[in-house]
Amino acid sequence: MGRETRNKILFSGYARLPEGTCGAEVVKTIGIVVVVDMNDGGRVLDAECTLPTGVARKLIAEILIGRSLAAGPEQLVSQIAAVFQDSSLRAVIAAVRTACHRYASHIQASESHIAIPVFPERRYEGRDATAAS
Repeated sequence: MGRETRNKILFSGYARLPEGTCGAEVVKTIGIVVVVDMNDGGRVLDAECTLPTGVARKLIAEILIGRSLAAGPEQLVSQIAAVFQDSSLRAVIAAVRTACHRYASHIQASESHIAIPVFPERRYEGRDATAAS
């Protein structure tokens, strides 16, 4: 892993879209994915959203990029709610809160020196993942 990627960590959050909306007809669940610089106070370097329209994806990314997850989700939520008037607003907010929670959990685990598994053990048909080929 190069030096430039060591301090970057990807966090994500997902939420179900409300039934009966156009977005829910295209995708049932949306995701917010952010790449965070851990050496720069949790600043978001890149962001993507899986909403069906490009305009919505672009707006959410513009709001998130450059902001810090270290301050918690409420500032991000208020900025999103101020400009994103769509039926998927609650799902977007839930996904952002989940991503922020995962960031905070990672920080807490790092400070507590709790080992975070990189690749959880997986089983395929009762065999160890390393045995599957």
